Amino acid sequence: PYGTPLPALPAPSGDPSFTRALQAGRPAVGDIVMGPLLKRPLVTVAAPAKRGNSRPFVVLSAVETSYYQEMLEHLGFPKGWAVTLRDSAGAVIARRAPSGITQSDVDPDNTVIAKSSLANWSLVVELSRAARRAARAPAPRSCSSSPCQSCARMG
Repeated sequence: PYGTPLPALPAPSGDPSFTRALQAGRPAVGDIVMGPLLKRPLVTVAAPAKRGNSRPFVVLSAVETSYYQEMLEHLGFPKGWAVTLRDSAGAVIARRAPSGITQSDVDPDNTVIAKSSLANWSLVVELSRAARRAARAPAPRSCSSSPCQSCARMG
């Protein structure tokens, strides 16, 4: 009801954006926490602020992880690629992967981990074994009984 105080956000088990924003004096993102009202996973974005000579304070925004999931779904990655956004503790914020792909389908040699310079998050890009084999396979000499124009030129 109107006027009822909101519950406090739970403290993340890993990286807290609030503390880091105050200490660094710049915006920060935190690790996943479970939202106290809707019971959905959230990440917090904190931005330090100051008005005049007052003590610094932090503007805090909670963003559902589904927002990041939606962003990943709209990225155009090739077939057989999996992309995972992880927080500083390694928890999955969002993941886009072909249906049915599991960790055993991914070759560790075909995994790239990019750590963000702005957040303690990382982006993991994995290529499935099947996609890697398909990329290494030689191109067919002809398409079928009636070759396409590209195959016809190849002779």
